[in-house]
Amino acid sequence: MKILLKDELKKFLSIIKGLDKKVIIVFIAIGIIQTVSWYYSSRKFFRSNLLRPYFVGNPDAQLYEYLYWFLSDFFVLFIVPVLIILFIHREKPKNFGVTFGDKKMGFLITAIFLGLMLVIVWFVSSMPSFVVKYPHLQSAKSSWTILLIYEAGMLIYMFAWEFIWRGFTLFG
Repeated sequence: MKILLKDELKKFLSIIKGLDKKVIIVFIAIGIIQTVSWYYSSRKFFRSNLLRPYFVGNPDAQLYEYLYWFLSDFFVLFIVPVLIILFIHREKPKNFGVTFGDKKMGFLITAIFLGLMLVIVWFVSSMPSFVVKYPHLQSAKSSWTILLIYEAGMLIYMFAWEFIWRGFTLFG
């Protein structure tokens, strides 16, 4: 029994030593990053810890709540992985998909889908169920400035979200 356990432990250690360190680092980092994002970069965290002491009575408190979420998740989901790429993997972010690639084709595909989506959203946005739900930030319905700030925040959040899953995880 003791010899069998010792042999199994040796096999396990040899398997561990044979694993790709880059993959292990990415998997561990994803677990930590997602945990930090869930607990500390959320709107719930903002409401529980920052709203009362700093933003009570502020008419733009909900906008700040969304901006906190967008900016903190941008830091956690993009900046932290880029720092891991640069200082732990010692690679370039380009190797993880942070590049423009084929710009001409990218702009063409973007223009086609933007045109299609504008038509679809134009029709869908007239539905009462859509109007009640979107945008999530209700004050953005009455102010172009707030809408543009909100959408810029959403853009950087979505960029970071795509990077963590399609760049860092996929190429890592």
